[in-house]
Amino acid sequence: MGVIVAAFGCLPGMFSCSSYRESDDIGASTEYVELNASIDSFTINTKKSGWWIGSIIVNEKVIKDSVTYSFYDRFSEVADESDTVAYTHDWFTIEKRGPKSVFVKVAENSDTTDRTLKIYLTNGIHYSQLKITQNCPEHE
Repeated sequence: MGVIVAAFGCLPGMFSCSSYRESDDIGASTEYVELNASIDSFTINTKKSGWWIGSIIVNEKVIKDSVTYSFYDRFSEVADESDTVAYTHDWFTIEKRGPKSVFVKVAENSDTTDRTLKIYLTNGIHYSQLKITQNCPEHE
């Protein structure tokens, strides 16, 4: 039923759009993290399992999305706490550690501008957006 709602919108009298959207959350423990320019890392836990990374956006540019099946497959198949799968980019690493945990590590930001990283977690219907800002040295 949720797929029909997403495609056609809410049908009056049947249910509310707001209650539908509220039920779509992966349940991330936090959705925004602000870091200083130093090397840093953090872990975000989720209430739901079975998710994968739908897309990664760096400084407003999409660098990875779930169109790449192997990317989806690797992240959705993490079944227990001993499983880990990682994606590494120029200045960050994202690891799915077990079925309900995402670990992010960032390198030092020596640029003159802040960095932004958005990670979209999804399991097809449910989703959470994580936004990470790493300040440049001048903004600390």
